[in-house]
Amino acid sequence: MAAEHGRRRRCLGASALALKDVALTLPAAAAVAAAALVAAYLLLPAPKSPPKATAVPWWDIPARMLSTFALVAVILVAADLLGPRLSGMVSTYPVMVSVICAFTHHQLGSDTVRRLLRGLALSLLVFVVFFMVVGLGMPTLGLGASFLAASALMLATHAVLLAAMRGRSA
Repeated sequence: MAAEHGRRRRCLGASALALKDVALTLPAAAAVAAAALVAAYLLLPAPKSPPKATAVPWWDIPARMLSTFALVAVILVAADLLGPRLSGMVSTYPVMVSVICAFTHHQLGSDTVRRLLRGLALSLLVFVVFFMVVGLGMPTLGLGASFLAASALMLATHAVLLAAMRGRSA
């Protein structure tokens, strides 16, 4: 068992070293992230049917909370094996999105999940803008001003994306 654990740690360490040697500037990393999100949006199949509004059952939110807690608990138990970086990465969006997609698919079907994932791919562009502005602005503007500038640009990006999505669906 200990040998297996050591082998896994070495494998994870080797992949971390390979990624550590790759260096990108913040704008280049942001461009790669934005391109990946746009590609994800374009590659996800478009929904085939119009959206439908349905009532959410009373147990939906508690069940989602319990499912998310269970997944995070598994990640917490496996954190020693995963390491701090990987366990931190998989405990946010992958957990939330998997729970949301599973419940949405069960209740509303695959077309609604397609809408959800396509919307998420575009909305994550807002995070790319926010973190790029904070990263570029922090050295010269300081903490407060860089967060204000990032928030303003994030809201503007969100408004543009929302208008584009609404215009496209009309």
